[in-house]
Amino acid sequence: MRHERAKAAVAEVDSNLNAHVVAFMRWLVHETDELPTRPAAPTS
Repeated sequence: MRHERAKAAVAEVDSNLNAHVVAFMRWLVHETDELPTRPAAPTS
């Protein structure tokens, strides 16, 4: 279920899980100053 929620969240920002994780890792190791775009907060 969490995997499906994660897939839906990254689809909301026109991305995919792999691209989002790679973008986060690039930020984490200071290769970039930009975090990947965050989806909207869940309403429930």
